[in-house]
Amino acid sequence: MAAFSASLAPADPKASHRCRTSSARPYRPPPPDRGPRRRDVGPPRRRDWVRSLRTLRPGGTLISILPPDDTFPAKEAEAAGVRAVFMLVEPDHAGLREITSLVEDGRLRVIADEVFPLEEVARAHTRGETGRTTGKIVLSVTA
Repeated sequence: MAAFSASLAPADPKASHRCRTSSARPYRPPPPDRGPRRRDVGPPRRRDWVRSLRTLRPGGTLISILPPDDTFPAKEAEAAGVRAVFMLVEPDHAGLREITSLVEDGRLRVIADEVFPLEEVARAHTRGETGRTTGKIVLSVTA
C-alpha cells in the first residue's frame, strides 16, 4: 500500500491567493531552528491526522485516499468543526476525456518541478526528499 500526504506551502507565501481552496490557512514557514524532518514513508499516524486538522479553517474538509482505520480522526474533526472524509476515485473513460479537454483548453495545468528519465529514478527520489519542490516530480518513460 502506498500513502502520501500533501500540504499547502507555496514557494512564494504571497502566491497563496492562487491556490484555489477556501479552507486552508495561510502558509507559515517553520521556525528557523527547525529544518526539514525526514521520516519513513508509510501510512499516516494519528498525530499526523490531528496536525492536518489544525491546518483547516472551521467548515474545511480533510480528505484521505486511505481507507479509514482506528487512526482516522473523525471525532476530532467533528469537535474542530471540520469534516474528515475518505474518497477513492476509480478512473473512467468519460472523466478522463473531461480532464483531457480541460488540459487542452488551458483550464487545467500541472506544475512540474522537474522531469527525470526513468534511469535517474534515484536522483528523482533524492530531489523529492529535499522537501523543496514546487510542483510534481515526473519520471519520463520512453519505449
